[in-house]
Amino acid sequence: MRNTLILLLLALALGAWVYFYEIKGGEKRAGEKAIEEKIFDLEVDSIQTVRINNVFDDFEFRKTTSGWQMTKPLETAADKNNLEQLLNSLRAAKKERSFTVAADNLRDFGLAETALRLQLETAGGTIRNLLIGDKASIGSSVYLSTGDTMVAMVEQSLKTAARKSLFEWRDKTILKFDRERLQEIKLDNRHGALRLAHENNNWRITSPQAADADDDVVNALLTRLENNTVKAYVRETVGELNTFGLDKPSIRLEMFSGEEKARTSLSTGKLNGADVFAMDEARPVIFTIDTALFNDLDQTFFQFREKSVLNFPTERITSLSLDFENLHIKLAKDTSGTWFTGDSAEARSWKVSGILSALRMLEARRFIDETPLRPEKYGFNRPSGRVQAGDSQSVQIDIEFGNRLDTEIYLFERINNRMVTISAEKLKDIFPGLDEILEEKRTDN
Repeated sequence: MRNTLILLLLALALGAWVYFYEIKGGEKRAGEKAIEEKIFDLEVDSIQTVRINNVFDDFEFRKTTSGWQMTKPLETAADKNNLEQLLNSLRAAKKERSFTVAADNLRDFGLAETALRLQLETAGGTIRNLLIGDKASIGSSVYLSTGDTMVAMVEQSLKTAARKSLFEWRDKTILKFDRERLQEIKLDNRHGALRLAHENNNWRITSPQAADADDDVVNALLTRLENNTVKAYVRETVGELNTFGLDKPSIRLEMFSGEEKARTSLSTGKLNGADVFAMDEARPVIFTIDTALFNDLDQTFFQFREKSVLNFPTERITSLSLDFENLHIKLAKDTSGTWFTGDSAEARSWKVSGILSALRMLEARRFIDETPLRPEKYGFNRPSGRVQAGDSQSVQIDIEFGNRLDTEIYLFERINNRMVTISAEKLKDIFPGLDEILEEKRTDN
């Protein structure tokens, strides 16, 4: 019993030692080690001002409610990503090794006249200085000093993050706009004037004539405006616009956001090699953009227009009638999803689904927008084909086919009373042979 008690006490003592020395003590030592490895004693998130002196220039950045702003060598918005990269590098920087040298020997490590100088200041006025010197002869470290004779070695990524030019440090956003609140777009280019309005989560063309817009095309343009960046800043003051072709813009884009219709605008001028001169009226600078964005802005009314001919819920279609040349068939779908003809011949359901899919994917090659519309001019007094489809309550599809025109055929959509042309190649998908539609008849042996 006594031996057991002694063993129990020893176990408790050992457990206490492990807990207080190894676990709690380990946490304390890890914390002390982390403090020793830090290159300065400021919380990065508390930094309000950053000053950099590198091979390019002297820079100053201040944090504001609207983000980081450059205040030297010029006043403009700063590049958010590059500032965040620098702050993240400061946050992650650790001393890999440190040693003391004589003050006269600091230049041997690039920590004298040629050093990259970094000054960090908090809102309370606390300032810390960092000097970043040469790359170490071994590994991927650089030498760093806080202004005394103690030299530390840190990851080279910190110097890379701080060694940037004016162009890299400044914001390169082409046009600032609030996409979520965007209400209206005005676009004037060589093809004419186009007006779009955002209604019920969809884009509509309101001028030169009312039509549904192709949301994919509009959203692709907005995404490119958001993601593309200025290629180069050409002039910090507007000056004479005719030098850049901006006195008579080749393209003018205006966007209006929110109930107050806050306006932003972009104008483009002459080509400049592979780029195009441009300006944003909110900033007195001239810059260049790439031709891909220019081409997205230089689209026609037709390109912005929704080109889908039919829009119907495929799953609701329970009847289908096809008439074209030698094909005349009426199909109905039963409650099990199987398609039959009027005389109970079973159709291949996958083939009927393919026909409905082909109808949904029809796109207009051209819109016949004449007023008044005269269908008989295009062969609709004697249609070459017709498709009708619907459910038990309504007709969802009612289209006729008219004359052919080279590789196109006229299509009249009776429900919405509009006429377009489509590729004549699509006819083979809409009107397959009867033997392709019907299941083979089973024969009893």
